[in-house]
Formats: sequence, C-alpha cells, structure tokens
Amino acid sequence: MRRATVGLFLVLWITAMSTYPGWTQFDADSQGHDWWRNFLCDLLAAETPDGRSNLLGSIAMTVSVVAMIFCGLLRLWWNVAAVGHRRTIARVASVLAIMLTLGICIEQTMVLDMPHEALALSAGGVGLVPTAMVMLEDWRRADCTRLRRIALVGLGVSAVTSIVSYSIVQLGGELTPVVPTAQKFSIVFLLLWLWLVGHRT
Repeated sequence: MRRATVGLFLVLWITAMSTYPGWTQFDADSQGHDWWRNFLCDLLAAETPDGRSNLLGSIAMTVSVVAMIFCGLLRLWWNVAAVGHRRTIARVASVLAIMLTLGICIEQTMVLDMPHEALALSAGGVGLVPTAMVMLEDWRRADCTRLRRIALVGLGVSAVTSIVSYSIVQLGGELTPVVPTAQKFSIVFLLLWLWLVGHRT
C-alpha cells in the first residue's frame, strides 16, 4: 500500500507540474512549472495569482497530498514505537498536522482568503514532530540499510532547511530559491524513504 501510494503521488505530482500554467513569486510572467522557484502550494492552487486556471493540476496535487497523508504517513505516525506521553504527543501532532494540511488544500483549491503562510508553517512544524519520531525509530532498527539512512539524513536536512528558511522569510527575511528548493528535496527524500520502508507497519 505504501509503495503504491508513493507511485500514485509521483504520477499525480508530475501531472500537476506538467499542467501548471506558470507564475512564481520570483517571476509573475514565468511560463510552466519551475522546479527551483515554484512551491508545492503553487500546484495546489486552482488559480494562479494572475488569474490563469490551474484546475487540473490543483485536483491532481490535492489528491496526491491527501493520499500521501492517509495511506503513506498516518499509519507510521500513529504506530510510532513510543509509550506514554511521547505516543500521545505523536498522535496529537499527527491529527493537527492532518487538519492543517487539509486546511491548506481547501484554502488553495477553493482560493479562500486564509492566512496561508501561517497554515503552511504550522503544518510543516507540527508534522515534523511525529515524522522525526518515526525517522529516529527507523534509524535505530537493525534492518535499516545504508540507502535508508541516506534518505533519512537527506529528509532531515532538507526538511529543517525548508522550515527554517521559510520562517526567516516570515520574519522579514528575503525570499530566495532556497526555500522552494529545500521543500522539493524534502518531498523527494520522503518518497525515497517511504518506498524503502515499504510494507513496514
């Protein structure tokens, strides 16, 4: 199921990127998707800020994100090998991360006037809690291969870089391509890790 979800996410993500009409925060006149400059949330939006339709890409990206949450991550988050308060924290954070991420999908798809930056930063930060717990658990497993460890390190570095760089921008720092690029690498390493984890509960 988890590997099928990774495959589905890739197909839908590529579909969303290939149908994206254009526009980035760095260049409003850009055409098509730019790997280094477009955010994942740009693909979720049913309409670009300059009025171009992205309905097909928005639907594809929304379905991929929802599938990844419920079929790829939720079971890992919920069954993290922790006890007592740590497991409670993981599960509460999981529920909050899901609610916030779905909020982003709804806000972008329906073009609602909601605090997008706050939603995105909160979803990323809260979701990192159970993800980090599962990553640490996997690192300690005897069957954790070298490639899985590389994926874990890559995911950890890119995810932290993405959240920190995005936080700096929200505090008044300059927006640079580091932010969307780190986000993309987080997704790539997440997909690689989930594929390698395979059918693990």
